[in-house]
Amino acid sequence: MSRQSLKGKGGLSRAGKNMVAINESPHIGLDLSKYVEWERRTKSPDEIAWDIAYFSREARKAPFAQRINAIVIGLDKFGELVKPESNLATDLATSEVFEWAKQTVPVISFSTDTNSTEDILNKMLPLVDFNPQSIMVWLSPKGEIYQEARINVYQTIEVNGQKYLFFWSMPSSNTDEECLTFYKNLLNYAAEEVSIAKDTEALRISPLPVQIPPGETLTDFLDKQIPLPEIWEEIASRKIIKDTITEFAAVRGLVLSEYDRIISRKTEYENLLVGARLEMAVKEMLNIELRSGAHGSLNQNALSELGTNHLLTTGRLFSEGANLSTRESVHCGACGEYAKGQKFAPGFKCTKRSQND
Repeated sequence: MSRQSLKGKGGLSRAGKNMVAINESPHIGLDLSKYVEWERRTKSPDEIAWDIAYFSREARKAPFAQRINAIVIGLDKFGELVKPESNLATDLATSEVFEWAKQTVPVISFSTDTNSTEDILNKMLPLVDFNPQSIMVWLSPKGEIYQEARINVYQTIEVNGQKYLFFWSMPSSNTDEECLTFYKNLLNYAAEEVSIAKDTEALRISPLPVQIPPGETLTDFLDKQIPLPEIWEEIASRKIIKDTITEFAAVRGLVLSEYDRIISRKTEYENLLVGARLEMAVKEMLNIELRSGAHGSLNQNALSELGTNHLLTTGRLFSEGANLSTRESVHCGACGEYAKGQKFAPGFKCTKRSQND
């Protein structure tokens, strides 16, 4: 039986009247500006490679079942994502997940040689459909920063004595009404007393703690409450984790070879240019197509809007590309300055660049 509060929850009950409305501002999915001075330090090659691998899965043109991510993060690191002063629905939901995870005792515990994401995911392979007993499910109808509905399923695990969050993150095409129906199904298994979310705004800020009955696997239980068989079959098959590890290894090689260039950008234009080239390299490497969407805009699209699409095969990131000085462009490839209504002529040399070199 569910432990439900008799008091319903409307859309502004937790965020208050100043709750942020749907955020229409565009954002870049693979945002390289976050890689330098991230948490007062520069991200490591492995951290960047995982970001790109996860982004490439969600951003690919593929059925929803092939866009699922299996994510692992230390609880202390997850806590750094909490923004107590924010009224953004996703931030409120993050706070709820963090508070739940702090109180939840992991059923799954194991040791690994290292605490690397790759080692932990490898250990989780045979455990993906294990009944973790306690989970938290976030059902978010599309809106705010997401252009698609989202379903996240969280569980806590213990690795080398340290608590982690392991979760499945997936976009979906489900309507607001379907998301509310899934939520009502799960309410029958609520692990604690909850205030019932009665509309999509309330649902978006209300991850639900759920207790899975004994004798059921994770995906069997979820399929009964959230009937999306192709999603749960893909998770139970272990294919997602296997593919993610393989794709990470490929992306890691690219990041290692280009790491200095990735972290040495200085302008927003350079962020877009290097990000676009990374997107193109990942597309070719993984044999996939990428698209803008709920995960954010592509750097390539942002550059196209600036009229610089022909620069993507040239420049400093890939040494085999033609030299920028041999191409005509509306932007300087070195500093990003506009050519003031006309194209730079072949042989143009950037004076700003020469002054800084």
